[in-house]
Amino acid sequence: MAAGDIKISNVKVGNMELTKDKKVSLVGFNVYEDILNPYGPVGEVRVMDASDALGQNRINGSYDQDVEIRFSGDDNIFSSGGGGNFKFKMFQNKNLNDESLNNTGSGHNKQYDIRCVSPEFLNAQGNHIEKSFKGKTSEVVEHILKEGFKTKRKIDKADTKGNRRIVIPKMHPLDAIKKMNTEHVSEKYESSTFALFQQGDSGGEHKYVFKTFEELFEQSPVVKLRQTTNLSFSKANQQDRQNSIMWFKPSKNFDAGPRALDKTEEYAIDLTSHKVIATNTQKQNKFKFADSQGVYDQSPSYAKSLPVRYIHDKANNKDKHTTSEAKTKRSAFLAHLAQNSAELEVYYNPKITLGSMIELDIPKKANSDWEEGESQFNGKCLVVAIRTKYRVAAEPPNCTMILRVVKASFKRGGGGQG
Repeated sequence: MAAGDIKISNVKVGNMELTKDKKVSLVGFNVYEDILNPYGPVGEVRVMDASDALGQNRINGSYDQDVEIRFSGDDNIFSSGGGGNFKFKMFQNKNLNDESLNNTGSGHNKQYDIRCVSPEFLNAQGNHIEKSFKGKTSEVVEHILKEGFKTKRKIDKADTKGNRRIVIPKMHPLDAIKKMNTEHVSEKYESSTFALFQQGDSGGEHKYVFKTFEELFEQSPVVKLRQTTNLSFSKANQQDRQNSIMWFKPSKNFDAGPRALDKTEEYAIDLTSHKVIATNTQKQNKFKFADSQGVYDQSPSYAKSLPVRYIHDKANNKDKHTTSEAKTKRSAFLAHLAQNSAELEVYYNPKITLGSMIELDIPKKANSDWEEGESQFNGKCLVVAIRTKYRVAAEPPNCTMILRVVKASFKRGGGGQG
């Protein structure tokens, strides 16, 4: 097979196997995975239907119909083969209108996009979480996945620090997950920035992963991707082709050193004098509330300044927690990740999965010593989004992956170590 091509085992919609049914033709498919989407991957399958076979088989967007996309990589390149095995539920059958104007020889061929989502997405709709918890916030996330998303998948979770009293007052499961994102304190990693996503293994099966970005950064790269200006495809081996970058688009800050992750003091601008002034954190607040009483007559001894997120309420939470400090560090860490992202397109590679680490090798373009590589672009990156794109009638490669990555570090000489 050509570099980047795949072996399709099965594309099934309801009771129809599109790769075997002679009445319909598979045009292609897209699978979207995002580390910020706890529901899991979504997909779309494009079908050419000349004889209304979808209608005859009642493929009309009913939520109880299964959609399966199963494929594998080239065994000649990858010893394990690898691949994808996505099991969806149909969400919508979108009619793309009569294509007779574009297909004058065949008459009235119609195209449809069969759009599908994870079972967890449908399970969460119309469901809610209503419970009071006492324990680790990671245990709350596990409860939401099992009871709110009703998932049957394996859950690979990192423990959070300390026991907390958490009340979820009848919330949609996704809203409950978002609420918990501001409550987590990591046992080991200072940023306390957790990601919850579905990750496929080498066999294509998916599990839930609940870990911090810092823990994901500690992984070894699964592949080194190289952009080059002198790759001769007539002479290059399959492995070199497979690991080549087709295009690379960094954010404008991707080639800069990281911003400071902490600020020592809070300052503001006086809009009258336009001078920088320090914020007075010692002044006591005198807010009025519905019961005409303040929250505190005076700040408790353990609250030395204006709280960022919480004042520890000893009446409700017997165990001390550091959620306020974690929130400050989490905001700074997320700001760092947001300014260090890039997109690139590569040939399909089953070694690359959502949440895995890759290594970039980008040459210099501006001068003759490009073989040394860009000192700022190169290094380890975390894959945070993947679009797997397959087209049957397309110029090779038939299957590519568009990746969004975040850079784990900045180190001169291209040796970023995450």
